[in-house]
Amino acid sequence: MIPASTVRRVQGETVTFGAWVRLADGPGSAPLPGLWAAPNEAVLTQFPATGGEARASDEWQFHAATLTIPADTQCLAVRLPPPDASAGSAVEVDGLVLALGARPLDEPPHFTDRFAARGEWGSEPFDNLVLNGSGERGQPLIRPEAEAALPGPVRGYLSFNPRLATLFDWRANWPTLNQAVRWLFTSFWSRFASANPGLPRGIVLALAALSAISGLGLALGAVRAWPRAALWQRRSLLLVVLAGALVVGAAIFRVDAFRYPSHCDFYQGRFISTGYYVIPGVVPLLALWYLGLEQWTPRRYRRWLLAAAVLGFFLMTVGSLLGRQLPDFLFAYGLDPTLSLWTRLWGWTP
Repeated sequence: MIPASTVRRVQGETVTFGAWVRLADGPGSAPLPGLWAAPNEAVLTQFPATGGEARASDEWQFHAATLTIPADTQCLAVRLPPPDASAGSAVEVDGLVLALGARPLDEPPHFTDRFAARGEWGSEPFDNLVLNGSGERGQPLIRPEAEAALPGPVRGYLSFNPRLATLFDWRANWPTLNQAVRWLFTSFWSRFASANPGLPRGIVLALAALSAISGLGLALGAVRAWPRAALWQRRSLLLVVLAGALVVGAAIFRVDAFRYPSHCDFYQGRFISTGYYVIPGVVPLLALWYLGLEQWTPRRYRRWLLAAAVLGFFLMTVGSLLGRQLPDFLFAYGLDPTLSLWTRLWGWTP
């Protein structure tokens, strides 16, 4: 996938797409890489000028095409020929390049850096908009034979390699991953009806700030106390941290950023993987959250900190119920909820 920032850059623009191709076993017909695009909520389709087949040999040959990216494009992807696309000969592809403007098709580009990120093409400078165009930066994946050994339902449900590729290719998937992690945090604290936040933005931001302060306090407290802590205390703390990390890691890993690679969906805030994936770790996570805040609190005021935390959780629960959930359900059934103090504080709107 091409990163969203690059997609915005080429919307409505003329571009030139190309690659070096050769057949390992000599002359023949070779399938070419294709450039695919789609607006949001649509199926990706290949540009007719790309893909297809061309004559190739065991010498590297450059093939390119000029095309115009539609202005409503939201997803842009480069797809290589499948391994079995060529009859009896492996197709090798190198130096994928996507440049703004119409470039000469009979002249290959000349790169000026080892990452093939920029160079000259047609006596003019250009930036290569394809990241990792020669596969110079690899990503750890599970070998197909190892994944095939898993039971079919498990393999289809978990889809390890697509998820790993999504996380490692964070530059292309940053909009989705960023929104997904934010939504996991928001819905961990409060959600209802599957995908509706129960807390207003201001409170969520305050919880995020408190969580950052807590994390810093927890790290500083662990560094100070670790040398003089008993062995059982160290093990207990590590066990709590491990439990919380495993639950949060599993929830993030469960995000289906590109479960259906042929479909363009930036989610735009609509997520199936909500905070209930983190609920099994609520005890260790809240324990760590409170311990982190406790590190910044003088000992004589820690009872007040506990009281404030309990009162804050109680008010957030009541506010979520009376300020968001009940008004939403009443409105859904055709009733006009009274705009009480809670609904005004919680910013509820029909």
